[in-house]
Amino acid sequence: MMVVFTFVSCSDDSTTGPDSRDITKLFDNTGYHHLDDVVDNWDIGSLNGIVFLTKEYEKVYEIYTHEGVVDSSDYEGTYYKTNAGLFDSNFKPFDTQNFYINEIHLSGSLEGKYDPTKKVEESDLNFGSGVNIIKMDGNNKFDQILDSISLGQAVQIKNFTRGDSISKSSGYTLSWSASPSATKAYIKISPTDSFQERLLSDTVVSGLSWYQANTGSVELKPFLHNITFSGTYDLSVTLFEPHYISLSNGKKILVVGESTHKVSFKLTE
Repeated sequence: MMVVFTFVSCSDDSTTGPDSRDITKLFDNTGYHHLDDVVDNWDIGSLNGIVFLTKEYEKVYEIYTHEGVVDSSDYEGTYYKTNAGLFDSNFKPFDTQNFYINEIHLSGSLEGKYDPTKKVEESDLNFGSGVNIIKMDGNNKFDQILDSISLGQAVQIKNFTRGDSISKSSGYTLSWSASPSATKAYIKISPTDSFQERLLSDTVVSGLSWYQANTGSVELKPFLHNITFSGTYDLSVTLFEPHYISLSNGKKILVVGESTHKVSFKLTE
């Protein structure tokens, strides 16, 4: 049985960022392509690059297939990653040399796109304490960079954990805590299980996602009517904390602290 997933996206922001067609390839592994929906109040003519420092914590049901049988197990874990993109005022990618975040060496995989040369561990990125050191050789756009960024605590969902239930008819006020410097929240609900044999092969199982200000809470009921079927879903809250590094040419590098907390839950009628 093949089930098709579709997502309903909502946004409270107008388009103020760069043309994503020019730089999407630099950030396609972040999961959030429309940077204008992520970071508010930045001038599209002032940037020469964006760096993502990412932490994701999951407490979910992990779906797997063993000897042809689909099953699930509890999974809890945290992973870290970082990537970056450099581009000129016309959003054309360009390369540089010796790019480091703390002791992580970032290497170019495509023109202007930088990924770590080793697995990123907890000790490599600092959320809530310590600083993150950005080092980059100079080039024909700007002089050498040596600067630091302090990030607040990563997001934590406060009143919800794996296995809890949400009723579509009753709704639920979801709340989270994190750094007050985080300006944007991205909430996503996506299906995790096979939704039983009762579904036909062309059945569409929907999830949803939206951006909003980092208010610390949201009432889910107005959004849940977009989901047709009850079942097991993943719910995640991602926060984006923007910082800027000033360059010798008057432009900036945007450094975004991106933290996610994801849990699996039961959606009921």
